[in-house]
Amino acid sequence: MYRIVSGSLSVLAGISIFFGFLGLIPYSGISQIFSLALALFTALIVNIILSTILRIPANHESAVITALILFFLAMPEENIFDTWPLMVAVAIGVASKYIIAYKKQHFLNPAALGAAALSVIGVYTFSWWIANPVLFVPLLICGVLVVMKVRKWLPVMAFVSVSFVIYLAESASYGSGGYEAIRTFLLSWPTLFLAFYMLTEPF
Repeated sequence: MYRIVSGSLSVLAGISIFFGFLGLIPYSGISQIFSLALALFTALIVNIILSTILRIPANHESAVITALILFFLAMPEENIFDTWPLMVAVAIGVASKYIIAYKKQHFLNPAALGAAALSVIGVYTFSWWIANPVLFVPLLICGVLVVMKVRKWLPVMAFVSVSFVIYLAESASYGSGGYEAIRTFLLSWPTLFLAFYMLTEPF
């Protein structure tokens, strides 16, 4: 499970960086590479430190997954001082696997916890920029592979369906709807990424 999730997220990151260099994404390839490198560095360092202190075997692939997910939530920056929210969120997410655990198993999604920690206190708003029309097909393919592997079609489809109905209802209340609302939900709304990569983990 870890291998298919980390692999598919890495493929998405590679495609996104490529599109960034082509100018198809608002964030340049360089800014994406810089942000991704800092996220991965933070995740691995925190993972190594905590596993050493607590004398618990380190699952580096799990830490990498947390960094990759949060990379797609925080706007890529080329300045290390502007990238601090991503690094802090990654550190919190990785640390939560050791601190918020039951019988040595974390029960909250680390990436979601890291993002929520900064969002709730109002210091940073995550953009979910993965919800981009040019990334829709790669996201759909990679996400479907993940759900096939973990065999969680029922909760994923239920989540997407309920989210879709709520989104359409809210759109109608604001006087919009129809094809454009459906298109926006599928291509520019973070529901699919959330369902594929955050709802499915942990077990």
